[in-house]
Amino acid sequence: MILQTILGSAILGYFFGAIPIGYLVGQARGIDIRLYGSGRTGGTNVLRTLGARAALITVLGDITKGIAAVVAASILFQAETPKVVAGVFAIIGHSKSVFIGWRGGAGVATGSGAMLALYPPVFLLLLPVGIGLVLVTRVASVASITVACLGPIAIAYFVSQNLEPLEHIGFGLFGLVWGLFVHAGNLHRLIQGKERRIGEKS
Repeated sequence: MILQTILGSAILGYFFGAIPIGYLVGQARGIDIRLYGSGRTGGTNVLRTLGARAALITVLGDITKGIAAVVAASILFQAETPKVVAGVFAIIGHSKSVFIGWRGGAGVATGSGAMLALYPPVFLLLLPVGIGLVLVTRVASVASITVACLGPIAIAYFVSQNLEPLEHIGFGLFGLVWGLFVHAGNLHRLIQGKERRIGEKS
């Protein structure tokens, strides 16, 4: 029964996450976003390629996917572990979508939506950090990587205060590992001083 619940929440989360919002936004304008810039379908590449309005739609859609995955798991399974699993697989689904040839984005917005649904205080704590870093550095990957690193620390603090379920630490650790994995190329370009800033066109 436990295995079925975990498997069900994983499948549920994956297919919510796999909905390719950025790709669909591009298709509505006759553009395959995978052929431009970084090739990712997330908000940053959409911004560079299609502009702010398209990027906003993409980001809000990706956040909604993460929220929907966790909320659906909560309704169906009514336990913390399935919610965490659904959130994790929503990120995986976003990054490796079966609908667009196993392509996708980094999963930052989808992961943020999942975190918002899991435990809003962590989201609200990290949101100004991410926005502030974007405004100061104009480099999206700096904000994404920093937030991925701070996430487990913030979650661990709330867990230590008995304010957040212990299971959420697993989500934070996954976010850290996955965030560093998908941003490996960005880290390399940052070290070389070649990472593109927001506002630069593809």
